[in-house]
Formats: sequence, C-alpha cells, structure tokens
Amino acid sequence: MSAKPQNGPPQAPNEEAVKLRKTAIALTELIKSQKDIKIKPAVLNGKRTTYFRVKRALRYLMSDAYDKKRGKDLPVVKNREEAVNVLKLLIMNSMIVRVEKLPAKHKKQPLVELQINRNQDFQDDMHYVILYERLQKRAVFGALALVLIVLALIFYPLWPTSMRKGAYYMSMVAIGFILSFVGLVIVRFILFCISCVIVSPGIWLFPNLLADVGFVDSFKPLWCWNEKPGKKSKKHAKAKKSVKPSDTKIEASESVSTAIPTPAQPKYRGPTIEEVEEE
Repeated sequence: MSAKPQNGPPQAPNEEAVKLRKTAIALTELIKSQKDIKIKPAVLNGKRTTYFRVKRALRYLMSDAYDKKRGKDLPVVKNREEAVNVLKLLIMNSMIVRVEKLPAKHKKQPLVELQINRNQDFQDDMHYVILYERLQKRAVFGALALVLIVLALIFYPLWPTSMRKGAYYMSMVAIGFILSFVGLVIVRFILFCISCVIVSPGIWLFPNLLADVGFVDSFKPLWCWNEKPGKKSKKHAKAKKSVKPSDTKIEASESVSTAIPTPAQPKYRGPTIEEVEEE
C-alpha cells in the first residue's frame, strides 16, 4: 500500500494572531505607563501584582492623550464600545483578568488582596489585574549574579585563606540574621497568645512581618489589634438594622397629628333596605 501524500507543508503560525499579540502587548505597556489610570499594587495568589479600575482605563482610551500616543499600530477608539473591545483584546491575549478585592485582615494592611473573578464584564466599578510582565534587566542581571555565586562556591577549595575567612564571617552573619528572624517570629506568636488571654482579641507585634511587602514595610506598624475580616462591616449592618425607616415614618406622622388636629371623618355606610308593614 502506498502512503498517502501530505496535503502540503506544515502551516506557519497565523500572522494575524501574532500581530494581535504584539498589539495587545503594546496596549498593556501603554496602560501601565499612564498615571491617569492609577495603577495600584496588590497581592494575587501570594504574589505581588498591579491592578486598575475599568472606569479609568475606558476614560483614558477615549481621551485625546491616547489618540496622540497610540501611533499607527494601535487601534482607534472613538466611543465606549470600541474601548471595551480593546480591553477584550487584552483578555484574549492573557494580558489582564478581572479580580475582586478581598476584605482586609487588619486595619493597617499595606496591600490589597485580590481574587480572580471568572465573569469578565466591564462595569465602571470593576477591577482588572495586569498579568503581563516585561522581562526586566534587573532580573537578567540577578540571574547572572546567581550563576556567578554558584560557580564561586564550587571553586571554594581554590580560594586563598583571606577570602575563606571573609566567607566564614559572612556566613556567620547570615546565619545569625536567620536565627534572629525565626526567634522574632516565635516571640511574636507567644506575645499574641498571651495578649489573647489578657486583652482580647489579642495584639500582633509587627503585623506585616510575614506579609508580601518590602523589608522596611515588614516592620511597620509596630503593633495592631487582631481584627477578623468583616467585623467592622457587621457592626455597621447592625446599626443600620436598628434604625428602621418605618419607625421614622411613625414618629413623623405622630408629630404632625399633634401639631395639626384633624376632624374625625364619619364612616361610609351603604344603602339599606327596610321592610314596612302594610296597614
């Protein structure tokens, strides 16, 4: 049996899809660089990221500032529908995704925690997180530095005596720093347990110590109360329930009735039929 001939050479990647991908990347970088959109930092799945509000992104895409910077490769936007289509293009190319804010764990939480919402809509008050991250030079230099450090450790037996002593002291400092950090975490937990018994709901020392923040922000603030998420909102809900609109209406009607007395109206009586005896 003879083999069936192939229909043709393997198909090249779709040029239109590649072009749309480049357009989506350019749009994402342009959105990230605009101060008017107010890109804010946040935490998604334990990783630091950035997000924006739909209202500000649509406003920028329909503005003259975007029309001046878009160039020839980016799409023209004249109305809200075309601006929404631009955001849909970013979703199709995995540049952005819709998210929702999670309630704060404590009052002085430095970064907002986000959660992905599968319903991709474009209302003004909705938020989208930027998934695209451009390869930065710092990351490349960091990777090269890590490779050089590994190679240097491999050739440790060939180091001169002075360098070995320096490496020994540096390793002792690093170990001391790690042990100090672990000790601080343990002391922090012990103080929290004691404070829960003495002054409920408890006090956290360095509440952002284990949060996804910078080194300096990890030690800010010094302490805070342990508050469960949603506790403040429940208090407000109870306060709103205690003041019902029906009560205010009754009080208003009573005040009006005391100020202006109204005459009592007779009740309506329907016609009645009475039998009369014949004489």
